[in-house]
Amino acid sequence: MGETVDHLLFACDFSQAVMLGILRAVKLPLPRTSWRQWMVRVTRGKTSLGEFVYFLWQQRNCRVFHIQNATPAEVSSKVLNFMKLSNL
Repeated sequence: MGETVDHLLFACDFSQAVMLGILRAVKLPLPRTSWRQWMVRVTRGKTSLGEFVYFLWQQRNCRVFHIQNATPAEVSSKVLNFMKLSNL
């Protein structure tokens, strides 16, 4: 699949694994609809979507430019730690 916003944020196995790790950690329900609809509804008015996108994009660049790769659990942890620091 080509690299698109939809793929990077909603269809990519890696991003889905990151999101599942975050959901489990904060005890939010798993999506019953599409990832896109669920994310818009759950993150409305919060900056957590921004952190999710930022850390995913950072990891995407690391992979593209052959810099150290992180696991989905490591990226989830980075997002969660940032959210704690930001009191989100």
